[in-house]
Amino acid sequence: MPIFSTSIQLHNADENDLLLLDNELKQGLFTTERGSTVQKVKSHLDNFIKVRYLREGNLLIQDVIDSVWQAARKTGKKFTFSVVRKRN
Repeated sequence: MPIFSTSIQLHNADENDLLLLDNELKQGLFTTERGSTVQKVKSHLDNFIKVRYLREGNLLIQDVIDSVWQAARKTGKKFTFSVVRKRN
């Protein structure tokens, strides 16, 4: 069964935004990637929180992208993300 890995950056986010994102993704059957931690990055240009999740299933990558986009959008923050299909 395919496994998809996603890395999400929420810009200028706080803990409540992170909790909302986590809740939305877990409702969509995503799990926190093993060994990953929440990274808080502060720079002179931007502050963001970076998290990683996995989604397993017989899905198209576009379905995973759509789910991540919808979950991140609900935070109301700017965001960037990537989704890759892991090799089995």
